[in-house]
Amino acid sequence: MGHVNLQEISAEGNEKISKSRISLIGLGGTGSLAAQLFVRAGVKKLTIVDFDGINATNLQRQINYGSDDLRRKKTEATAALLRRIRDDTEIVECGETLDESSADRILSGNNLIFDGTDNMVARDTINNFSLHSGTPWIFTSAIGTAGEYKAIIPGVTSCLRCFVPVMNATHLSCSEQGILNSVPSIISGMAYTEAIKVILGNPNVGDLHFVDPWRDSHEQIRIARRKDCSACSGKT
Repeated sequence: MGHVNLQEISAEGNEKISKSRISLIGLGGTGSLAAQLFVRAGVKKLTIVDFDGINATNLQRQINYGSDDLRRKKTEATAALLRRIRDDTEIVECGETLDESSADRILSGNNLIFDGTDNMVARDTINNFSLHSGTPWIFTSAIGTAGEYKAIIPGVTSCLRCFVPVMNATHLSCSEQGILNSVPSIISGMAYTEAIKVILGNPNVGDLHFVDPWRDSHEQIRIARRKDCSACSGKT
């Protein structure tokens, strides 16, 4: 009943949430908490997508897993946890890689996509599907002591390629660079809130939020749509 009594959401907003179908891509640090929050909010359907298994390095920051989950699939362990939290959300497990060939099959039919991935190639796939289908999505990233999130709404806000025009497949992982284990959960909670605002039709203007809790910093950066964007230019 918490959402019903919240002025910003109310019974009407809670009804919208309860009818929502969400695709969540990546069950790492940000995706783990977001999966729980969506289910606790009572979404109708949550599709969880991740090809990876659980290893000991994940336990530092990925809150869905414990030592007894090692070597299990992330989708399997997360689905079991979510079904224990509540049994009225339909959980769909997809233990495969999201790419251009699988995007339509995996992502179609949902109201919103939540990015919990750790690479720009997968995010570019989400962005392309979003622009093609008109489905909004939430970009997230977390590494070191900081993270970012942004709502991307086709035809309304700037898209991923508006601020990352060239996709680079190479990047440092959290295990290589290190990560403060509170950061993914902080970014996930804030990005999840943005997702709920999108579902309710009350998002911000698509600004990029950069949060560094170690330095007590939160910057909100206006990202305008680029007229020469290779992905969204000419799309309304």
